[in-house]
Amino acid sequence: MGFQAPKYRLKWPEGHELHGLELSSRGLTIAELRTISAFQNLPAEQRADAFTPLAELFAEKLISWTYEDDDGQSVKPTLENVLNMDIRVQIPMITAWMTEVSSIPAPLAEGSASGQPFRAELPPMDLPSPNLTNLSTLE
Repeated sequence: MGFQAPKYRLKWPEGHELHGLELSSRGLTIAELRTISAFQNLPAEQRADAFTPLAELFAEKLISWTYEDDDGQSVKPTLENVLNMDIRVQIPMITAWMTEVSSIPAPLAEGSASGQPFRAELPPMDLPSPNLTNLSTLE
């Protein structure tokens, strides 16, 4: 059995404008993280021009979502649909996703999985042989 990177799942709480929207996505590579960081560091007036590559990255990582059209039909999670959605949904959704996938998880708690700290003990050491206690007398 091998290891698979965990998926990111976003869900908005009751009362939020995006409540009911849920999505699942893959994580980022270092190069992709740099793309997000570069976008976040842009002055506000330059962000609009740089948003399309960010939306493309989001669509590439998107696995599934619960987004529906005006008729209640499921909308496929494709680049075309991400680029053509209402910006009042698109921008907060992608912004929340950026925050989630670019954050570094908190460090693990100290101690073992059982909750007991691990204490390494040194093996017992024998006392040196009496013949080796005073090597300075050897010539």
